[in-house]
Amino acid sequence: MPCPDRLSDIHTLQVIPGYLCNLKCAHCGTNSGPAAAGGLTEDEILRVEEAVRTIAPANLLFTGGEPTLYTDTVNRVVAAHPHLGDCSVQITTNGWFARSRSSMATILGRFQKLDRIQLSHDRHHGATSPADLAGPLKAWCDERGLHFNVSVSITTPEDMLFADSVQRETGANVIFTRVENAGRAKQERVAFPFQRFERKVEDAVCPNRGVLSYICGKGFSICCANLTFNNVGKFHHATAREHLQSEFYREMAEERLGSMARKRGIDAGAFLPEHSSPCGYCERLHA
Repeated sequence: MPCPDRLSDIHTLQVIPGYLCNLKCAHCGTNSGPAAAGGLTEDEILRVEEAVRTIAPANLLFTGGEPTLYTDTVNRVVAAHPHLGDCSVQITTNGWFARSRSSMATILGRFQKLDRIQLSHDRHHGATSPADLAGPLKAWCDERGLHFNVSVSITTPEDMLFADSVQRETGANVIFTRVENAGRAKQERVAFPFQRFERKVEDAVCPNRGVLSYICGKGFSICCANLTFNNVGKFHHATAREHLQSEFYREMAEERLGSMARKRGIDAGAFLPEHSSPCGYCERLHA
């Protein structure tokens, strides 16, 4: 049976407005790049606007692709929020425009509302030094009272050292995430290399609880990683309500990963080292 309306579960709506990007990174989980033309269709934008009006999420997060290449779409979605003053708007960007103050002012000034900027900055994005983009962009955000942080993707110990250098040289808040075995990262085999299957993942829950994503060309889903971009199955719906009422969403929102495996009769021996992350484990559950 469908679960009840769970719109109140959602504190963040993440939107991928398209896959166009000025970079083609080997670790990209969404297969974005310069050849990925197009973006949300008019029908998709209308569906996302309706979800924003209905859910009125506390946070709107735009990823990609490179969201600064989709400013008009972002502004339309943001404008649909019924209580915009209570909503935090964030973009996750590769910071290509941060080479000069004039470029930052021009590109970021196109957004109707912008409260938080997360810079994806690591060797996968072609970073040559810890502060080459992070320093100028942090200074620009500090001057305007915007929240700024840096996200570093981790594959090797050297990536951890790079993340530490970014924090020391810029003073920015730095988070790091292991590269998931999804999208281009899976094709290029650059995911974080677990040495053995780590059973502690069985106690984990879906890391996207409270977050609903609209995936360009696919639909609404709690999943924005392995299931989506490895094309494991159909876990997306045309409307937010449809997805939130699905059995898939109920399970992901309420159960631990290990209990899902036990329900399916899958024991620990069926898991490989690559299944040690919650997203990798989830992919194995639904394969």
